[in-house]
Amino acid sequence: MVKPQKLLYTTLLAISISAAAQGQELKRLSLGIDCGTSTYSTDLKENDAIRATSSVTFFDQSGSYDLRTSTHRTYYGIKAELLSSSGYLGISTGIRYTQVKSEINRDSWFSYSKTKFYVLYNQNGTNTEYAQVEKVTQKADYLGIPLDFRFYTTRPRFFRLFFKLGFDFSMRVGNKNTVDFLTTSMNPYEQQVGRAIGTPSSVLTTFNPGLGFKLGDTDGVNVSFELNAPSYIISTNASTFAKNRIGIGAQLYIYYPIL
Repeated sequence: MVKPQKLLYTTLLAISISAAAQGQELKRLSLGIDCGTSTYSTDLKENDAIRATSSVTFFDQSGSYDLRTSTHRTYYGIKAELLSSSGYLGISTGIRYTQVKSEINRDSWFSYSKTKFYVLYNQNGTNTEYAQVEKVTQKADYLGIPLDFRFYTTRPRFFRLFFKLGFDFSMRVGNKNTVDFLTTSMNPYEQQVGRAIGTPSSVLTTFNPGLGFKLGDTDGVNVSFELNAPSYIISTNASTFAKNRIGIGAQLYIYYPIL
C-alpha cells in the first residue's frame, strides 16, 4: 500500500517537472514594431522636363556643374514573426509605411554660391516656358507588406546571429514634388512645375538581404539590429529623375513573444 506522504511527494514532483518543461517551451509567435532606413547610389535619369544648361554664379563668374541626385528610403510598421519548431528559421510579415525621398540639384563646392538648372513646365505651340530651379525634392508615400526570412545560427538563446532575406511589396498612397526656385516670384507655379517633373511608380518593390543579431530571452522583450548591405529598389520608376542603384541600410526590430 502506497503511503499518503509518498503519494503526495510523487505528485508534487510530477507537477514540478511538468511546470519546468512548460516553462522551457519555445514561444514561436512574436509581435513588435520595426523601423529602418536605406541610402542608395544614384545616376541622373533622362527626364524631358529637366534641362541641365548652365549655371553656377560665384563672384560674378559662371561655371558648369553636373546635376546631382540622391535617394533615401525610410520606413516603420508593425510586424509578427513566426519561428519554426526548431527555432532556426523565422518568417515575419505585417504592415509597413515607407517613404522614398529623391532630390536633384546642381553640384557646387560652395554652399553660398547660387546654383540653378531649368525645368520645362509649359509648352503650347510656339510658347515654351522654363523655370529656374535650385532644387527639386520628390517624396512618395507607400503602404505595403514586408516579408522577411531570418536564418538563425543557433537555437533560441539570449544572443543570436542571423542572416536575412527581406522583401517589400507596397502601393503608393501619396506623393509630392517640392520645388525650390531661384526667385520667390515663381512660387505660385510650384504645382505646375511639379506636375511637369512627373509622378513616381505606383508600386514599390525592394530587396534587402542583411546580417544582424538578436538580444533577448524567449519569454521577454527582444531587440534585433541588422545591416542591410546591399539593398535594392527593384521598381524602375521609384524616382522620375534618379536612377537608383545599390544601397546600404539598417533596421531595428523590437518585439515580444506572445505564443
